[in-house]
Amino acid sequence: MDKRVMLFTVRHENLMVAIAIAGLAVWGGMTGHPAFIFGLALVGATAYFAGVIIAVCMAFLFMGLDLFLGHISSESSSAVILQLIGYCSVAHLGYKHKTLREEQRTLKKDHQVPWAVINEVRTSLSAIRFLLFPLQGDDTSNEELKKATSELSRLEKIFQDIERENHENPRK
Repeated sequence: MDKRVMLFTVRHENLMVAIAIAGLAVWGGMTGHPAFIFGLALVGATAYFAGVIIAVCMAFLFMGLDLFLGHISSESSSAVILQLIGYCSVAHLGYKHKTLREEQRTLKKDHQVPWAVINEVRTSLSAIRFLLFPLQGDDTSNEELKKATSELSRLEKIFQDIERENHENPRK
C-alpha cells in the first residue's frame, strides 16, 4: 500500500504542485494581492526561460518590494511564508517543465531510425521474399535459401551495429 501511495505521489507531483500554486493564487486574489498572482506567473516563466536561480532571486525581489511598498505588513509572517512557498514552488515547477521538455526532445531524436536503414531493410526483405517465393513458381533451391539466409544475417548485423553504437555513444 505504501508503494502505491508513493508511486502515485511521484507520478502526480507536478499536478499536485500546480493545484497548490493555483490555491495560493486564489488566496492572493481573495486577500487583495493581485501583484502576487502576477509575480507567480512571472517567476514561473523566468524559471522556464532563464533558470531557477534567476527566478528565485526575482521572487525575493518581489517579496522585498511587497514588504517595502506595504502591500504586506511585516507583522503578517504567514503571508510572507505563503508567498515564499508559492514563489519557490512555481520556480521549481517552471524549471522542471523545461527539463522535461528537453528530455522529451532528446528522446524523440534518439528513437528515430535513419531513412537509409529503413530503405536497406525494405530492400532486403523484398529480396528475401523473391528468393524464397520466386514469381515463376519454381521450387526454391538450396542456393536461394543460402542467399536468403545470408541476407537475413546481413540485416541482423546492421541492427547489431546500430545497437552497439547506441551503447557506446549514448546521447544525453
